[in-house]
Amino acid sequence: MPSQAAYERFEAYGFGTDYPSDWVIELNPKSRRALGDLALKYPGGDKLFLSWGELEKVKKLNGVEAHADYSVDRIKGRGGKIVDLRKDSVVVNGHRSASRDVDIETLRRGRFMSTYKVRQHVRSLHVHCDVTGRYFVIYGSISPDRAEEQSEVFSKVVKTFVCHVQ
Repeated sequence: MPSQAAYERFEAYGFGTDYPSDWVIELNPKSRRALGDLALKYPGGDKLFLSWGELEKVKKLNGVEAHADYSVDRIKGRGGKIVDLRKDSVVVNGHRSASRDVDIETLRRGRFMSTYKVRQHVRSLHVHCDVTGRYFVIYGSISPDRAEEQSEVFSKVVKTFVCHVQ
């Protein structure tokens, strides 16, 4: 995993963040300024995602906290069972933002049609930026065997995230 000096800056469409320099950036080819997503991929398989869209489209959710809760509810709707949920509010680039840490339990199919439970930890950050008229969501899974390193990268990406120039 990267040390403090092994990060580079990524900027596109007026937002930016620092990312580990040995990770690969994959920008969805359909992305544009108003709507899109990208994946930050570690050669060993770890991934973080950053999505953005028009703020007007999530205004009906009544704020960033409700937007984050809506995202968690979508996990439940896909057959995931929420085992533990931690909520927090943080300030990102001058905006009150919603952070969620969720432990999810899902059923997976194994060989010969057997099923087994898989527990997954997902971290997310939701930011609503009135300056650019966009929302941003940073999210990724944290695996138990690499939790410390993955948490470090997630924290650095969030801490250095800028949705607009002040």
